[in-house]
Amino acid sequence: MRSLIRTTLIITGLLWSSGPVWAGLGLSTKFGLVTLENLEPGTTTNTRELADLPYVITNRSDIPMLIKIEIQKPTESKNMRAAGYEPIPDISWIRLSRDELQAGPGQDVATDVIIALPKDSSLLGKKYQVNMHATGKGGGIMGVGLMSILRFTVIPRYLTAEETAQRKKIAEIGDVDFDLSPNTLALE
Repeated sequence: MRSLIRTTLIITGLLWSSGPVWAGLGLSTKFGLVTLENLEPGTTTNTRELADLPYVITNRSDIPMLIKIEIQKPTESKNMRAAGYEPIPDISWIRLSRDELQAGPGQDVATDVIIALPKDSSLLGKKYQVNMHATGKGGGIMGVGLMSILRFTVIPRYLTAEETAQRKKIAEIGDVDFDLSPNTLALE
């Protein structure tokens, strides 16, 4: 009985001394399941530049947190197979601009997700999935985590020279911004 009481006191003391265990802990993101389509082998794509979608994590905790993000090759699952995706063959294709982020209570922190596909025609028409596991730790022994899924498809075939030239012309035009004058128009 004494050893049980002593063990309970030691565990309680360790938990109490490890930091504010009563603090609310949590992380959230809108980058839950993201799908990008028609990436081309031999190119590098940044989700922020392509879709204005950096990997933003919100610290929902009452305390500051160090958030570490790890790129992981997923294990094959029924859901992944049913959607037609397979685990990414090489996680080195995915990079983060920062894999460690310091976030204060309620603060949003962001990193770019960069996909660099090798120039390999065997990738044409493939559909891949990669997981991003973010873990947050405050001052104590308690931590939290969240899993985000990035899925992407590879173009089914390379573009012809004509298609490439057409896309280049469109890119040269860029965004068009204009105002109509007068600002109001009355139809009679």
